[in-house]
Amino acid sequence: MDLNLAESNREQTRFLSPARILEHDDVLYTASGTRWPAGPFNSVIGTGAACPDAGRALANARAFYADLGRRFTVFARAHVDGELAAACARAGFVQVSDPPGMALTSPLQRIEPGASVTIREVTAGA
Repeated sequence: MDLNLAESNREQTRFLSPARILEHDDVLYTASGTRWPAGPFNSVIGTGAACPDAGRALANARAFYADLGRRFTVFARAHVDGELAAACARAGFVQVSDPPGMALTSPLQRIEPGASVTIREVTAGA
């Protein structure tokens, strides 16, 4: 799930060019064509199995976004990034939200559509 969020941040950044994407020490830094600091457009998220070095990640973020004249969002994964979240709090960052992440751990049961539903396969035209 964490890597899905990171990839979503990459994609949303690419949609708003010019885009700059940096990955270093299991941290993803995204900068899109907007200066809006909230959300995925100018964001930092860990991509490794462990919490990144919080001090280094924040220092790298400050340098990356300062060069662009921007602010940024830090996504802290609740199950692994406790030290990063604590470092953000100590640095005076404002926690905007704490949404739960959800993932399916097994396929859902297939439900047949009702009689009034028609499903047609779409194929490329000749």
